[in-house]
Amino acid sequence: MSGRKNKPTILRVIEGNRRHRPINKDEPVSEWLSNKPPACLTRSQRVLWRRALRSAPPGLLGEDDKTLLMIWCVTQDHYSTAVAMQTKLDLSAEMPLLVLSKSGDSTESPYLRLMHKHAGTLVRVASELGFSPSTRARMQAPRVRKEADPATKLFGF
Repeated sequence: MSGRKNKPTILRVIEGNRRHRPINKDEPVSEWLSNKPPACLTRSQRVLWRRALRSAPPGLLGEDDKTLLMIWCVTQDHYSTAVAMQTKLDLSAEMPLLVLSKSGDSTESPYLRLMHKHAGTLVRVASELGFSPSTRARMQAPRVRKEADPATKLFGF
């Protein structure tokens, strides 16, 4: 199928359905994704999992999105590791961003290639999950009203 991908109905509802296209009321709905991360993730990846679920609009991520979210968490963790390793290398090297090959020639650091590869994956997956800044800029999530005292809840004002 060519052309633009359809936007998930939940995002269209949150954004306000600006183009007034019919809402798909028969779209399959997945179970809400558990806050408990999969056991195969590392500690830092589990932290990313929980942070992503806290940041996502309610109802956006379902059980069927688990694999995409795992990809995002693992890739984000690997990207951060590559950045940290490159920074460490840059601080100790005479030529930042470069390393010496076996033949003595300078070449691009392998961490830069990893960072570039992971950045591309992160951008694609973030777009799929609704995590990109441009997606958030279009969203209108309902604001949760903080109640000052119990009377507000009781009387509704």
